[in-house]
Amino acid sequence: MKPPCLKTASQNNAPLAALPSPTVSVMTSCYNMASYVGAAVASCVFQHTSPEQILIIDDGSEDDAWQHIKKWQDQPHVEIFHKENEGKARALNDLLPHVSSDFVMEVDADDWLDPDALSTIKRKLNHLPEDVSLLYGNFRKWKQLADGDVLYKSIAKGKPVQTQRDLLSYRFPLGPRVYRTSSLRQAGGFPIVPFENGRLYEDVSVLLTLIKNTRFSYQNFTVYNVREHEASITRKNRNKWPAFKNQLFSD
Repeated sequence: MKPPCLKTASQNNAPLAALPSPTVSVMTSCYNMASYVGAAVASCVFQHTSPEQILIIDDGSEDDAWQHIKKWQDQPHVEIFHKENEGKARALNDLLPHVSSDFVMEVDADDWLDPDALSTIKRKLNHLPEDVSLLYGNFRKWKQLADGDVLYKSIAKGKPVQTQRDLLSYRFPLGPRVYRTSSLRQAGGFPIVPFENGRLYEDVSVLLTLIKNTRFSYQNFTVYNVREHEASITRKNRNKWPAFKNQLFSD
Protein backbone atom coordinates (compact mmCIF):
# COMPACT_ATOMS: atom_id res chain seq x y z
CA MET A 1 0.00 0.00 0.00
CA LYS A 2 1.34 3.37 -1.00
CA PRO A 3 1.81 5.83 1.91
CA PRO A 4 -0.26 9.02 1.76
CA CYS A 5 1.40 12.07 0.25
CA LEU A 6 2.01 14.69 2.96
CA LYS A 7 1.97 18.30 1.89
CA THR A 8 3.95 21.05 3.53
CA ALA A 9 2.31 24.25 4.70
CA SER A 10 3.82 26.08 1.73
CA GLN A 11 2.39 23.51 -0.69
CA ASN A 12 -1.03 24.10 0.82
CA ASN A 13 -0.43 27.85 0.46
CA ALA A 14 -0.87 28.13 4.22
CA PRO A 15 1.33 30.73 5.93
CA LEU A 16 3.89 29.45 8.39
CA ALA A 17 3.25 30.65 11.93
CA ALA A 18 5.87 33.17 12.99
CA LEU A 19 7.39 32.79 16.43
CA PRO A 20 6.38 35.65 18.71
CA SER A 21 9.12 38.22 19.11
CA PRO A 22 10.42 38.65 22.67
CA THR A 23 8.99 41.66 24.45
CA VAL A 24 11.43 44.30 25.68
CA SER A 25 11.01 47.21 28.09
CA VAL A 26 13.36 50.00 29.11
CA MET A 27 14.02 51.19 32.66
CA THR A 28 15.83 54.37 33.72
CA SER A 29 16.79 55.65 37.14
CA CYS A 30 17.57 59.36 37.32
CA TYR A 31 19.41 61.33 39.99
CA ASN A 32 20.35 64.95 39.30
CA MET A 33 20.49 64.53 35.52
CA ALA A 34 18.12 67.35 34.57
CA SER A 35 20.43 68.40 31.72
CA TYR A 36 20.36 64.98 30.04
CA VAL A 37 17.35 62.90 31.10
CA GLY A 38 15.08 64.43 28.44
CA ALA A 39 17.38 63.24 25.66
CA ALA A 40 17.58 59.78 27.22
CA VAL A 41 13.79 59.45 27.40
CA ALA A 42 13.30 60.88 23.91
CA SER A 43 15.65 58.26 22.49
CA CYS A 44 13.47 55.54 24.04
CA VAL A 45 10.14 57.06 22.98
CA PHE A 46 11.11 57.71 19.35
CA GLN A 47 12.24 54.21 18.47
CA HIS A 48 11.51 52.62 15.09
CA THR A 49 10.18 49.68 17.13
CA SER A 50 8.61 50.82 20.38
CA PRO A 51 9.50 49.13 23.66
CA GLU A 52 6.61 47.54 25.54
CA GLN A 53 7.24 49.86 28.49
CA ILE A 54 9.41 52.86 29.29
CA LEU A 55 9.76 52.95 33.08
CA ILE A 56 11.43 56.04 34.55
CA ILE A 57 12.06 56.70 38.23
CA ASP A 58 13.41 59.88 39.78
CA ASP A 59 15.57 58.90 42.74
CA GLY A 60 14.99 62.03 44.81
CA SER A 61 16.86 64.42 42.51
CA GLU A 62 17.87 67.76 44.00
CA ASP A 63 17.76 69.52 40.63
CA ASP A 64 14.66 69.84 38.42
CA ALA A 65 15.04 66.43 36.76
CA TRP A 66 11.55 65.42 37.94
CA GLN A 67 10.03 68.33 36.02
CA HIS A 68 11.75 67.14 32.86
CA ILE A 69 10.57 63.56 33.44
CA LYS A 70 6.94 64.61 33.98
CA LYS A 71 6.83 66.12 30.48
CA TRP A 72 6.85 62.56 29.09
CA GLN A 73 4.13 61.03 31.25
CA ASP A 74 1.42 61.16 28.56
CA GLN A 75 3.51 59.46 25.89
CA PRO A 76 2.56 55.89 24.92
CA HIS A 77 4.22 53.16 27.01
CA VAL A 78 5.72 55.67 29.49
CA GLU A 79 5.28 55.17 33.23
CA ILE A 80 6.97 57.54 35.68
CA PHE A 81 7.74 57.22 39.39
CA HIS A 82 9.25 59.40 42.09
CA LYS A 83 10.88 58.42 45.38
CA GLU A 84 13.24 59.70 48.04
CA ASN A 85 16.91 59.27 47.29
CA GLU A 86 18.23 55.84 48.29
CA GLY A 87 20.59 55.01 45.44
CA LYS A 88 20.29 53.45 42.02
CA ALA A 89 20.05 49.79 43.09
CA ARG A 90 17.01 50.47 45.26
CA ALA A 91 15.45 52.66 42.58
CA LEU A 92 15.79 49.95 39.92
CA ASN A 93 14.40 47.38 42.35
CA ASP A 94 11.36 49.61 42.80
CA LEU A 95 10.82 49.49 39.03
CA LEU A 96 11.29 45.73 38.66
CA PRO A 97 7.79 44.70 39.88
CA HIS A 98 6.28 46.90 37.16
CA VAL A 99 8.15 45.18 34.32
CA SER A 100 5.77 43.00 32.29
CA SER A 101 8.08 42.13 29.37
CA ASP A 102 10.35 39.15 28.71
CA PHE A 103 13.46 41.35 28.78
CA VAL A 104 14.32 44.73 30.23
CA MET A 105 17.13 47.04 29.16
CA GLU A 106 18.70 49.59 31.48
CA VAL A 107 19.31 53.03 29.96
CA ASP A 108 21.21 55.50 32.14
CA ALA A 109 19.64 58.95 32.45
CA ASP A 110 22.65 60.60 30.80
CA ASP A 111 22.96 58.15 27.88
CA TRP A 112 20.82 57.55 24.79
CA LEU A 113 19.82 54.91 22.23
CA ASP A 114 20.10 54.80 18.45
CA PRO A 115 16.64 54.96 16.78
CA ASP A 116 16.91 51.32 15.68
CA ALA A 117 18.11 50.01 19.06
CA LEU A 118 14.96 48.09 19.98
CA SER A 119 14.50 46.51 16.55
CA THR A 120 18.16 45.42 16.53
CA ILE A 121 17.98 44.03 20.06
CA LYS A 122 14.76 42.13 19.37
CA ARG A 123 16.40 40.39 16.40
CA LYS A 124 19.27 39.34 18.67
CA LEU A 125 16.90 38.08 21.35
CA ASN A 126 15.00 35.88 18.89
CA HIS A 127 17.83 33.35 19.01
CA LEU A 128 18.96 33.73 22.62
CA PRO A 129 19.28 30.40 24.52
CA GLU A 130 17.09 30.04 27.61
CA ASP A 131 20.04 29.82 30.00
CA VAL A 132 21.34 33.26 28.97
CA SER A 133 20.35 35.99 31.41
CA LEU A 134 22.05 38.93 29.72
CA LEU A 135 22.59 40.20 26.19
CA TYR A 136 25.20 42.92 25.65
CA GLY A 137 27.28 44.38 22.86
CA ASN A 138 29.34 47.51 22.20
CA PHE A 139 28.73 51.18 22.87
CA ARG A 140 29.85 54.53 21.51
CA LYS A 141 31.62 56.99 23.79
CA TRP A 142 30.91 60.71 23.53
CA LYS A 143 32.47 63.59 25.45
CA GLN A 144 30.11 66.27 26.71
CA LEU A 145 31.32 69.74 25.70
CA ALA A 146 30.74 72.98 27.58
CA ASP A 147 28.66 74.44 24.73
CA GLY A 148 26.11 71.62 25.05
CA ASP A 149 27.33 69.63 22.06
CA VAL A 150 28.97 66.20 22.26
CA LEU A 151 32.21 65.03 20.67
CA TYR A 152 32.46 61.48 19.34
CA LYS A 153 35.40 59.57 20.84
CA SER A 154 35.30 55.89 19.90
CA ILE A 155 33.46 52.60 20.00
CA ALA A 156 34.10 50.53 23.11
CA LYS A 157 33.96 47.04 21.65
CA GLY A 158 32.84 44.33 24.04
CA LYS A 159 34.15 40.84 24.49
CA PRO A 160 32.77 37.57 25.92
CA VAL A 161 32.51 37.31 29.70
CA GLN A 162 32.23 33.83 31.17
CA THR A 163 33.35 34.10 34.79
CA GLN A 164 33.34 36.52 37.71
CA ARG A 165 37.05 37.03 37.14
CA ASP A 166 36.35 38.06 33.52
CA LEU A 167 33.77 40.52 34.76
CA LEU A 168 35.99 42.17 37.35
CA SER A 169 38.83 42.56 34.84
CA TYR A 170 36.57 44.06 32.14
CA ARG A 171 37.95 47.44 31.13
CA PHE A 172 34.56 49.20 30.99
CA PRO A 173 30.95 48.45 31.99
CA LEU A 174 29.06 45.92 29.90
CA GLY A 175 26.61 47.68 27.64
CA PRO A 176 23.94 47.84 26.66
CA ARG A 177 22.67 45.55 29.40
CA VAL A 178 19.53 43.69 28.33
CA TYR A 179 18.39 41.44 31.18
CA ARG A 180 16.06 38.46 31.00
CA THR A 181 13.37 39.64 33.40
CA SER A 182 12.78 36.24 34.98
CA SER A 183 16.51 35.80 35.68
CA LEU A 184 16.73 39.25 37.22
CA ARG A 185 13.77 38.51 39.49
CA GLN A 186 15.09 35.07 40.42
CA ALA A 187 18.37 36.72 41.48
CA GLY A 188 16.44 39.03 43.79
CA GLY A 189 16.96 42.13 41.68
CA PHE A 190 19.91 44.46 42.22
CA PRO A 191 21.84 43.54 45.39
CA ILE A 192 22.15 46.14 48.13
CA VAL A 193 25.77 45.41 49.01
CA PRO A 194 27.45 46.79 52.15
CA PHE A 195 29.90 48.90 50.14
CA GLU A 196 28.57 52.49 50.13
CA ASN A 197 25.19 51.02 51.19
CA GLY A 198 24.63 49.75 47.65
CA ARG A 199 24.84 53.18 46.06
CA LEU A 200 27.71 52.36 43.69
CA TYR A 201 28.52 49.63 41.14
CA GLU A 202 24.99 48.19 41.17
CA ASP A 203 25.57 46.92 37.62
CA VAL A 204 28.65 44.93 38.62
CA SER A 205 26.95 43.61 41.76
CA VAL A 206 23.96 42.20 39.89
CA LEU A 207 26.14 40.76 37.11
CA LEU A 208 28.33 38.99 39.67
CA THR A 209 25.16 37.39 41.04
CA LEU A 210 23.70 36.43 37.66
CA ILE A 211 26.87 34.87 36.25
CA LYS A 212 26.99 32.32 39.07
CA ASN A 213 24.11 30.32 37.59
CA THR A 214 23.50 31.69 34.09
CA ARG A 215 25.40 32.70 30.98
CA PHE A 216 25.94 36.06 29.28
CA SER A 217 25.84 36.56 25.52
CA TYR A 218 28.11 39.11 23.86
CA GLN A 219 27.09 39.99 20.30
CA ASN A 220 28.79 42.46 18.00
CA PHE A 221 26.25 45.28 17.68
CA THR A 222 26.35 48.98 18.59
CA VAL A 223 23.14 50.87 19.44
CA TYR A 224 23.96 52.47 22.81
CA ASN A 225 25.64 55.84 23.42
CA VAL A 226 27.49 56.77 26.61
CA ARG A 227 27.90 60.41 27.55
CA GLU A 228 31.12 61.16 29.45
CA HIS A 229 30.78 64.26 31.65
CA GLU A 230 32.04 65.65 34.93
CA ALA A 231 28.73 65.16 36.80
CA SER A 232 28.71 61.41 36.12
CA ILE A 233 28.42 59.43 39.35
CA THR A 234 30.77 56.79 37.96
CA ARG A 235 33.37 59.38 37.03
CA LYS A 236 33.15 61.15 40.39
CA ASN A 237 33.63 57.87 42.27
CA ARG A 238 36.21 56.23 40.00
CA ASN A 239 38.79 56.13 42.82
CA LYS A 240 36.49 53.86 44.88
CA TRP A 241 36.65 50.92 42.45
CA PRO A 242 39.72 49.27 44.09
CA ALA A 243 38.05 49.45 47.52
CA PHE A 244 34.89 47.90 46.08
CA LYS A 245 36.85 44.97 44.64
CA ASN A 246 38.79 44.53 47.88
CA GLN A 247 35.57 44.27 49.84
CA LEU A 248 34.25 41.64 47.44
CA PHE A 249 37.26 39.43 48.11
CA SER A 250 37.22 40.03 51.87
CA ASP A 251 33.57 39.00 52.33
